[in-house]
Amino acid sequence: MTRIFPITGYLQKEGDPTGIHRIRREILAPLEQAFVEFDIEPVRPWKSDWCELAKRASLDGISSVVIVAYSWGAGWAAQVLARELMKLGIPVRLMVLIDPVYRPLWLPAWGFANLLGFRAIVPNSATIDVPPNVWRVVGIRQNKTVPCGHPIRWDGVTMRLPLIDSTHLTIDDSPEASSLVSTEISKLIHT
Repeated sequence: MTRIFPITGYLQKEGDPTGIHRIRREILAPLEQAFVEFDIEPVRPWKSDWCELAKRASLDGISSVVIVAYSWGAGWAAQVLARELMKLGIPVRLMVLIDPVYRPLWLPAWGFANLLGFRAIVPNSATIDVPPNVWRVVGIRQNKTVPCGHPIRWDGVTMRLPLIDSTHLTIDDSPEASSLVSTEISKLIHT
């Protein structure tokens, strides 16, 4: 079974009506009803306990994972979750990153530590390292507002995600984000 983790960004709360919530409701939730091999997690805040969620996936017999994430959820939480899954031998079949913003992996998720994540507001100041257990990485970014998506390094290659006409606060709710998730999930189903 494949578990899908939708992950929000820094300022988004669990109850907020975000683009990630809409993607889960409109694109991901129907998969759970149509295909028994998909298990869709509730939308998780970026600072969730990814170690425990990875352990639970292992205990539940999950054989692979898909991550759909935005902002610090993409640049930090998705990477932490993938690393925890790697320790348990669980591959990430697909990682969809929506304007992934760098945050040092060593930085704890609690409030005061966020001040040390200042590189998030400096474009191209850092590169997000995607772990080797990730089979496919896709995403989009914007450069109109700060913060904006940082470059990613995956499989030894540093790359910049395609640029779209959006702002950081609206990119997760953009038609391009929905289309990307829908297209990539469709490819996953038909392979």
